[in-house]
Amino acid sequence: MVTDVTHLSLVSYFVVFFKNGFTPGDLVTAQKQGGLFNLSLVMFNANISFHKDYFTKNSPPFMNSRGQMIDANKQVDAFAQAQSIVYLSIFICQAFNVCFFVSSLIGKLLDKINFRCLL
Repeated sequence: MVTDVTHLSLVSYFVVFFKNGFTPGDLVTAQKQGGLFNLSLVMFNANISFHKDYFTKNSPPFMNSRGQMIDANKQVDAFAQAQSIVYLSIFICQAFNVCFFVSSLIGKLLDKINFRCLL
């Protein structure tokens, strides 16, 4: 059952991101670009490095593989939705497992009661 929860959570996570304009490849690109970003200033003969973080409220716009620019607010919202769906899918799977367990337990209990009544 654990793998079912894992698969459902992962699929849900990527579906939510896809609905918000991010393909799995875009997520990899955003993660890779989250490292140091070098900017060469030829006029001043200097190299400046700074961190390019996505999915924060101060993120630079992200261009996805379809050529759409996704601003910081949309990135933060997509990330929050994706995190939420992971926890929601785990909750739904666990609730289903509890209901299944309780119904099978009640079924076994009723079978024992009926068996004893027949003796």
